Amino acid sequence: MPPPPRWVRRARRLLDTPAQVGLLLVIDAVAIAVGVSFYAHSDPSLADVAVWWYPLFADSPVAVGLGALTVAVWLGRRGPTVRPSWPAALLSTLAVVWLVRMGVWTVGALAIGWRAYLGAEAVLWAFWGILATHVLFLAHAALTASVGARRRGTLAVAAGALLVHDLVDYGLGLAPPLPYAPTPALIGMSLASSALALAVAWWWLPAADATSV
Repeated sequence: MPPPPRWVRRARRLLDTPAQVGLLLVIDAVAIAVGVSFYAHSDPSLADVAVWWYPLFADSPVAVGLGALTVAVWLGRRGPTVRPSWPAALLSTLAVVWLVRMGVWTVGALAIGWRAYLGAEAVLWAFWGILATHVLFLAHAALTASVGARRRGTLAVAAGALLVHDLVDYGLGLAPPLPYAPTPALIGMSLASSALALAVAWWWLPAADATSV
């Protein structure tokens, strides 16, 4: 099993001081608020969706929230050598998977349907702003992986959650709002981004068990 990339391990240096961690959490709070506002005013919006589907519908704010929670849990541990509990490892696994998946998915969805954004009102934000912010999800995933870990079974749970997520997105029509209808290319890209997210989490997150899957 290859170790996590060196640059992922070094990313923890960006969280060395309380000020650095506080800045990340403030940025996360702002990002979550912006994301919730987006889904509150989209079509369909949060008002059109049953409350129990919110975690799967508003998936980008959820991804950022999982990353922020992982950092907060890491702060609460007694030391960097303390092995994370299984729930803490599951949280960090889900955080990395969701951040990578939503970052890659959003870039892919914009690339597939870029023509739908031509001439759109506020195209600077609707396309380029969303593209830039979701690319940063990958950086957040690296930061999260630097303070997280996986344990046996956490990737399997994440894979099941991704399967449910994709079924809800395209089976119930709760995919993130886009200015074009879902296409086979979009659905195929979604499945590929889910598989990639699992592979990245397996690579980037250190295994806290002797044999983690």
